[in-house]
Amino acid sequence: MKIALIPCRECAWTRGGRLLGRVEVSPCDEDTQTSEWLSTLAPLALEAILHSPDELATQTAARLAAELGVKTRSVDSFKEVDLGLWSGLTVNEVRSRYATAARQLDDSPLSITPPDGERFSDALNRLSKALRDQIARRDRPFGVVLRPMALALAAHALTGQPPTGLLESATEGRTPTVLEPQAEAVADPS
Repeated sequence: MKIALIPCRECAWTRGGRLLGRVEVSPCDEDTQTSEWLSTLAPLALEAILHSPDELATQTAARLAAELGVKTRSVDSFKEVDLGLWSGLTVNEVRSRYATAARQLDDSPLSITPPDGERFSDALNRLSKALRDQIARRDRPFGVVLRPMALALAAHALTGQPPTGLLESATEGRTPTVLEPQAEAVADPS
């Protein structure tokens, strides 16, 4: 089964290369992105578009669903990783202000907990379980609209690839990615 991982609409922070975290911000007024994404998503015949419960993801999902003629559903477990004090910073600012954590990000990114934030390994476990649950109950491709860091971790969960460059991938990659989950990547670890 195919899953489309879809980034939420851009906002001033993402355009400026800033990490979002769970901060609620309004999307940019112009939205040419979602129209461009339809050529990737339409051939998949998605069953539904699931999304995190924030404004950016909700608006993105609603716009795409209206064009594709599918339903949307908010899934609380798809919420963005809590980046704590890193929210609003650029990758360079994180790397200069939190040098020790920056080195850990390169060596062992899942062991990181941003100050006042959520441990990356906990966020990965939460997102992996939510993806497993959705895969188990669906028999057709579906889309998932996520904020940047959750999107990067979800891609790791579905492919089983090492989670390298998490901060960088949270500020880049503004197009949908269609994946076929690897069975071992989404298998329940218990």
